[in-house]
Amino acid sequence: MDATETSANKCIICSKVEGTTPLTLKSSRESLEKVKKYASQRASYGETNLSPLCDRIASLTDEQYIQFVYHSGCYKNIVNNEKLKRAEKRFRESSSSSKSVVPPKKGRPSRSDSPSCSRDVTGERLRRSVGASQHIKTCVFQCSHPSTGELHRVESESMGIRFLLIKSRTQDENVRVALANVNEPSDCAAFDLMYHRNCLREHERKLQQSISNWDIQSKSNIGKYIADVDILNAVKCSLVSGSTLTMNEIDEEYVSILTENEVDPGSSHHKKHLKSIIHQNIEDVKFVKSHRSNESDNVVSEKLLGVAVNNLREQQNEEDDIKCVAKTAAILRNELKDILTGNLQDPSP
Repeated sequence: MDATETSANKCIICSKVEGTTPLTLKSSRESLEKVKKYASQRASYGETNLSPLCDRIASLTDEQYIQFVYHSGCYKNIVNNEKLKRAEKRFRESSSSSKSVVPPKKGRPSRSDSPSCSRDVTGERLRRSVGASQHIKTCVFQCSHPSTGELHRVESESMGIRFLLIKSRTQDENVRVALANVNEPSDCAAFDLMYHRNCLREHERKLQQSISNWDIQSKSNIGKYIADVDILNAVKCSLVSGSTLTMNEIDEEYVSILTENEVDPGSSHHKKHLKSIIHQNIEDVKFVKSHRSNESDNVVSEKLLGVAVNNLREQQNEEDDIKCVAKTAAILRNELKDILTGNLQDPSP
């Protein structure tokens, strides 16, 4: 290597001057050995552009090992298990396809006689090998018309963030499965994800619509919560003051509060919901059925109900006293009748 290549101010991987990107790290023997290992393996699988990197690291002295720097992005690009697996897969498929050579058929001068031809023959038509079809990139959104539009690769961090947002909010199960291994923005580039711009825009529109719907639902939930609190306070104050309420009155007031909070009350009544929250949040409350079938239940406090029962008992006790007095008077009349011998005009005997 010459002096420019051994300069400690250059990234040993991309050979660019330190400071061109903000992510610059000091190297170590262990890290450079790891870079060399991955680069040599990928070079053996056909990525010959990594061979010069292996030679540069192999020629370093002990002193140069601790002087060189590298960019974090360059390091992650080389030390990448997924890229290593893809390189190995391509190498094996290329090797297997080159071994399975179909002998040329007579009478077909247009067909290549090269032994390296990997095309399979079915009948009288030439077809691409299975290995070649597996390398065709598809849109990550699993669109119904994958042939329309140009495929683009996710390469930037900002685009990776957009895909992470789609993964976290989408309702499309196929998209969730396709992005299952994407946990960081850089993972999109590591997995070589491809997309159509129209598909990306469509899913982002759906995402924006779902967020808007969520905001509307959230606002409605807040309005209902406020209405519940207000109606509970109103019912509690009325019961404490000794008033008796009906469920129809409470329901009408609740609908009015919902309307004030810009919440659609709907066409049906809310008595079941109101009974539930009143029973859960107000102590000593009783629901008393009306003796008339066309009237709603009455809502009273246990204290008021106890006062009403006591008053009823007092009324019952007065009737008993009157009966006792009447019985006593009848006895006295019978006794006086037996003693008196005269008449009312002359009671003397």
